[in-house]
Amino acid sequence: MFDQSQIISVNPPIQRQGTLFLRWISAAPAGTWFQVYVNRMLMWSGQRTSAEVPAPSSTSRIDIGTVGDGEARTNFSASLPTSLQNRAELTWEGGSFLDPSGLGDIAGFYVWMSPSPSTAVDFSQTVANVPAYTNGITTDGYGMGGYGAGGYGFAGANYSWTSDGLAGGIWSFAVAAYNLEGAIGDIVTVDLTILGPPAPPASFQGGSRLHYVLHGYGVDGYGGQGYGADGYGAGPYGGGVGYGQSKAVLTWNASG
Repeated sequence: MFDQSQIISVNPPIQRQGTLFLRWISAAPAGTWFQVYVNRMLMWSGQRTSAEVPAPSSTSRIDIGTVGDGEARTNFSASLPTSLQNRAELTWEGGSFLDPSGLGDIAGFYVWMSPSPSTAVDFSQTVANVPAYTNGITTDGYGMGGYGAGGYGFAGANYSWTSDGLAGGIWSFAVAAYNLEGAIGDIVTVDLTILGPPAPPASFQGGSRLHYVLHGYGVDGYGGQGYGADGYGAGPYGGGVGYGQSKAVLTWNASG
């Protein structure tokens, strides 16, 4: 079974000469088998905590996890966790039959959306203007598109629009056709749940999102605020800091 619970962290990938170098830290014991998937394809297996795989030609999803003995070559791609989807894709069928005047001179489609999760659609400004036809080529009508979409002789064509990256939450969208005179037809609305990443921490004054303070020898121990201000070093011997070594305490704000 493919398991990611023992992968503590993954270093940023390094691309070099057509390959992608990956390195990670794992809590798994020595001798554990690892697998690396790129775009849900098994690309590497081994017992090291580093791997080099062919560099993909586009933006990729990388999954790293452990597997049991005898499973190094087993393909677990079907059981990989679902990736975060932080974009909304709207698809609809339309055509000249949607002209609010009934004359069939449809020009395009307006798209509106809510300005933030769990808020109403903002109809004061459109986020997209999808043309009904490009280069004067009609893509709907008798004998074209899906039969019967708009009644006999008025078949439809397929349209789509994809948003930019969105924060997680429930977003609302609206789509409506408009004709050459600018009249807007019936508005169709839909709510979509976006499983996006959390928002970044709110900024401190000055713009930074992360503050740190060093504690330990030579910082606020001996030669700083007095010998032993935090004890010799940053904590008890063997506490994970190292005798006589400094440690950094990080602070950040809640997501903005």
